[in-house]
Amino acid sequence: RTDALKAYNKTRFPEVSGSYDIYVMFLRLGIDISKKKGLYSWIIPNKLLIADYAKRTLEMLQANGLRQSIDVSQFSVFKGIGVYPIVVSGQKESKSSFEKLCASSEKEFSLEKFKPVIEISTEKTIKDFKLQIMSGTTGFEAQKIKEFVNQNQDGIKFTVSGNIDRYVYNNKNVRYMNSTFSDCYVRTDQSIATSKWNFWLRPKIVIAGMTKVIEAVYVEEPLGLGVGCYAIYDFAGLNPKAIVGILNSKYLSYYLNVKFKDKHLAGGYLAINKSTIEALPFTEINENQQNEIKSLVNQILEAKQAGKDSSAFEASIDQLVYQLYDISTEEQAIIERK
Repeated sequence: RTDALKAYNKTRFPEVSGSYDIYVMFLRLGIDISKKKGLYSWIIPNKLLIADYAKRTLEMLQANGLRQSIDVSQFSVFKGIGVYPIVVSGQKESKSSFEKLCASSEKEFSLEKFKPVIEISTEKTIKDFKLQIMSGTTGFEAQKIKEFVNQNQDGIKFTVSGNIDRYVYNNKNVRYMNSTFSDCYVRTDQSIATSKWNFWLRPKIVIAGMTKVIEAVYVEEPLGLGVGCYAIYDFAGLNPKAIVGILNSKYLSYYLNVKFKDKHLAGGYLAINKSTIEALPFTEINENQQNEIKSLVNQILEAKQAGKDSSAFEASIDQLVYQLYDISTEEQAIIERK
């Protein structure tokens, strides 16, 4: 019966694809039963604007007069629901252009005091600069290596996304596959792919995959990575500490939260993956600029190791990044308020 239903859905609702959410079928049906020049409006998950499975549905709505989406996730529309809602509306056969708007309070929404959603564009990305990225353990592989994860200092250190912070990481009290390891290591075995093990052995910039702000740390020692971790292992001739400084800057986290706003999860977290990292903006940076950021990163590391405040050094990196990316004074003020 399930297979027959899936086959029917794909025939009746040609926009559905992949692991789709059922709401996309209601959007198609709503358009079908609306009269000519009929008005329509729904409150739905914001995945419509970003998810691959919703791409064709969004195109269908835009071809049928979709006028606007209003982000209402900043105030509590639904209690205890871990989704970020938007209100979409339009009119069939209308030629209106599509706008992405937002409201920061129920009052603003009721008074229709909407603000445009900030769309950030960039000329070059991390992918354009040929920085190479690989993930930690994934899928079936994550379960398969569990028997080699231990707290006996057997092998190399092992960590997960929750143990990664800006500039530092630890392998203490690591939660992995429903177990907690007080001092986490992973030993090699033939069932661990040689390419993965070699990746773990080499110096890399490790990035947390579940975060509210970008958390990156340069690790020179061998380090195994669990689910939800990613790492840049080829720096394309750039200084890795300079890359880390840029990644941990306020601007990059601001960009991440604006550009990928529709991927927000419950609690304001973002699930970062390889393609997300590759899409982050990057810019030309000369040797002197690299050395300046590297020096500040070293001072941050020294301060953290001594248990001292490193915020002044981090603020200096933020200012350098603003200059590198040619961020206006007005934009800087917005970023600093976040």
